[in-house]
Amino acid sequence: MMPALVTPPLAIALVLYGFALILAVCAASITAMKALRDLRHRLDEPVRARFRDIPAAVALDAIPPPAPTGRRERRVVSGMVIDATFALRGDARARAVEWLETNGFVSAAIDRMEHRRWPGVRPGLALRLGRMGSALAAPALRAGLVDRNYRMRDASATALGRVATTGDVAALVDAFARRDVPRGVLSNALLQLRPEANDALIACLTNEDDAARAVVAQVLGLRRAVAAVPSLMTLIEDPTAAVRREAVLALAAIAADTAVEVDARPLVRLSDDPAAIVRSAAATSLGTILGDRAERVLSAMCRDEDYWVSHRAAESLCRLPSGARFGWAVLAGHDDTPAAVRARAACLEWLERTGGLEERIEGIMRRGDDAALLVTLAVLEEVGSRAWGDLYARASPTAGIPREQAAA
Repeated sequence: MMPALVTPPLAIALVLYGFALILAVCAASITAMKALRDLRHRLDEPVRARFRDIPAAVALDAIPPPAPTGRRERRVVSGMVIDATFALRGDARARAVEWLETNGFVSAAIDRMEHRRWPGVRPGLALRLGRMGSALAAPALRAGLVDRNYRMRDASATALGRVATTGDVAALVDAFARRDVPRGVLSNALLQLRPEANDALIACLTNEDDAARAVVAQVLGLRRAVAAVPSLMTLIEDPTAAVRREAVLALAAIAADTAVEVDARPLVRLSDDPAAIVRSAAATSLGTILGDRAERVLSAMCRDEDYWVSHRAAESLCRLPSGARFGWAVLAGHDDTPAAVRARAACLEWLERTGGLEERIEGIMRRGDDAALLVTLAVLEEVGSRAWGDLYARASPTAGIPREQAAA
């Protein structure tokens, strides 16, 4: 047999030496990077102090100041103006964006992003273009949506949401349909779009991809796009359950801010949808969309076999404009099925949390209706209301009701 070339103790020593060398190199690299960053910051600080008034002048002055010519000065001043632009709105933002375009900062950033070979640098340049807010960057960012590097695709989608015109919206949605960008990145990008992009978003509700239709419906609801209501009403008939769910939730989000007039019949049909996630979304949303008109369908949904459907239907019933009355009707019901018990628990929780029980007792006492008071206290005792003792203590001295009689 040939003798071992390396003995075990020597092998262990070599491995440990290699690890120590790697750690030393990493520590040296981190120290050098921090030193370079601190040096750059110290050299940039006088430039910031000398040009500190430029961002305000660019945004507010009718004739903006010229850009500096030095390399360091241009880099520092452009960063200051970009940071200011990101927080601006209206005419001030438009002037700042125009200044960045006129002085070549946008074209220079596009050129660097397109020609840099380091994969780790290009996503940062894409995000910088998004912060600039210039529509000139949209074609380069659209190209970034099909980049081989997933970080570049995500950064391009995020940036494109800030600079996109109406013609770029479909490209964003298609990138998600191809699964080139994740849902969270697309949602954030679509939420950043300007208000005039809503029409292009509504057109994307016809995308062939189910998940794309769902996310676009969700975003339209978050954007409170009233113009999307007719298309969302069509979408609640979609063959995909997730799409129907997002459509009805989006309608509720819009209706929460703006009164909408819609045909109740297709919405009511969602209460019998075969998918529990759709029925649950309908139970959550119908009261917001239809108001008191949803009382009958929500009362029926309180008996749904699915836990969340019955629970949310009861909560929605209590939130209606006449909700305390409807909630009490469920609470005082005699149905002992599991769904009805869940609905009563949800109504009891809502009435206790919002003071609905106290209001009912006070109203009965003002009317002097001892019979209704007896029934109310008996129902509260039966359902195990935590407020029963306090309500009895408040009501019984006035009505002269013995505790045994109230609990009978």
